Parts: sequence; structure tokens; C-alpha cells
Amino acid sequence: KIIDPYLSILADHAIVVELFSRNELIVRSLPVMLKNFSVEELITQMAQWINEHQSLDTQALNTIITHNMRALMACKAAVKAGDTLSSSHMQELVNQLASCPHHLTCPHGRPTGWLISTDE
Repeated sequence: KIIDPYLSILADHAIVVELFSRNELIVRSLPVMLKNFSVEELITQMAQWINEHQSLDTQALNTIITHNMRALMACKAAVKAGDTLSSSHMQELVNQLASCPHHLTCPHGRPTGWLISTDE
């Protein structure tokens, strides 16, 4: 029930969820980038954000939830170590990263690259 007023935020991110009962949801659709991601984990995390920031006004809470959800989705959809990529895909990712205003860290603050000498 805590999630009900925030279902529109999920819908804004192509996650269509409906209330099935007081304690159950039905997931109708997800963006393809979340095909291997647990929606249950996302909704549980969202409920935690709501509980954590419940003293804020609605607009501020919506902003926090939206920001956190985008960061989580970006991280989960990101290319990970061990993923198979073509050379052209790798180059395109590097080009896209270089064009980002905050290209030195991911949305969670972790570095996106390292300088390593040839000796290392």
C-alpha cells in the first residue's frame, strides 16, 4: 500500500505496475534494459526510500525517488565485467562516456576508469 501513490513514477520509467490486492502487485511491463533485474528488489528499494524520506513534502520525495530509481536502473542496466561486446560497441561506449558531463564516476560515485601505466 505504501507504493500505491508512487506507481506513476514507475510508469514514467516504463515499469507498468498495478495493485492486485492490499499486499500484491502485478507487473505488466518492463523496459528491456531491466529484463534480468528483479522488479521485487526495485519496489522494495523504493519502499525503503519512501520510509526513509517520508517527512519530506510530496514534490521533494518524488524528486528523490526519481533520482534514486534512475541511478539504480542505470547501474543495473550497465555493461558489466565479463559481458561480451564487439570492438565497435566498446568504442561507442567510450565515446558516449567521454561526452557525458560527469564521466569520471558512475551515478553511485564509483570511478568509470583508471590510468594504469604499462609497467603495471
